Amino acid sequence: MLTLFLIGGGLGVANIFSNQIDTWLENRLYLHPIIFSKQSRYQKIIVTKPDVAKESKTTSNGTTTAKIELETRRGDVRLFIDGNLQFSSVDEYRYHEALVHPAMSLAQSRNHILVLGGGDGMAVREILKYPEVKRLFLIDIDPEITELCANHPEIVALNQGALSDPRVTILNQDAYRFVENPPVDHQDFDVVVIDLPDPNHESLSKLYSVTFYSLLWTRLSEGGVLVSQSTSPFFSRYAFWCIHNSMETAGLKTYAYHLDVPSMGDWGFNLAARRQIEIDRIHLSVSTDFLTDTVAVAMFRFGKDINRVETQPNTIVRPVLQFYYHDKKWRYY
Repeated sequence: MLTLFLIGGGLGVANIFSNQIDTWLENRLYLHPIIFSKQSRYQKIIVTKPDVAKESKTTSNGTTTAKIELETRRGDVRLFIDGNLQFSSVDEYRYHEALVHPAMSLAQSRNHILVLGGGDGMAVREILKYPEVKRLFLIDIDPEITELCANHPEIVALNQGALSDPRVTILNQDAYRFVENPPVDHQDFDVVVIDLPDPNHESLSKLYSVTFYSLLWTRLSEGGVLVSQSTSPFFSRYAFWCIHNSMETAGLKTYAYHLDVPSMGDWGFNLAARRQIEIDRIHLSVSTDFLTDTVAVAMFRFGKDINRVETQPNTIVRPVLQFYYHDKKWRYY
């Protein structure tokens, strides 16, 4: 009886203090304090930031002791979804410049843009640097993400209020359904930017399938360009090249590239179009913090340990991508 009493009492205490326990456990999981936490219908959303913008470090040199103030760039605001890092404000500009500007540079027109995912607004920020942009549709299934990133002061400072720009229309719906049947008057896009989560389970894997890319082929304008984040060619080499091969199977002319993002490691992208593209013609006409014409072209070269490997294409009937994705190298990430 005493044992049952103690167990019951313990469960009662745990129930009463469950929120505090959850908060304590969450804070133990992240490097910096949590400034926002919410479980949406689709995912767990966490934003972290250091307590102060400056961190102290004490060093000794013989008999002299010095105190150095180390200022963190932009306070290192980080967004996590289901425990996975989405961006760090210290280096997100590298990722988003690489994602957006090669495609925008190579597109024959830049009037109508489609962004799938990318609810943080960082890719939209980069796209809106181009004055030719007339209308941009952002499709993100989770309204909690787009509301957070359109209103949270720390994130709005990073995306420069991009989600509130009058040229931007936000639709909170499934990306596959949108591409299949766009509920908008303009259905051909000059640039399509895919900034979706990694394909770590079947529901996401379909958004990297041959069928999905075939649908996107029909949504591209004649001179349009598509680009997709494609996970890491180092940590998940076969998954990266599976995405590339699936785009090619869908009839797209596809070009793989990658770069180093310090908080994420070596990260890869696939650029595609209905026509052949001359990568050497990339020319940046807007301001950037990292990317140059030379660096942009160099991103399309791969070392021997991450270069192309043969894979099966990823299809809805045979979703092989999710299995390729779980590479043993991820344990070191």
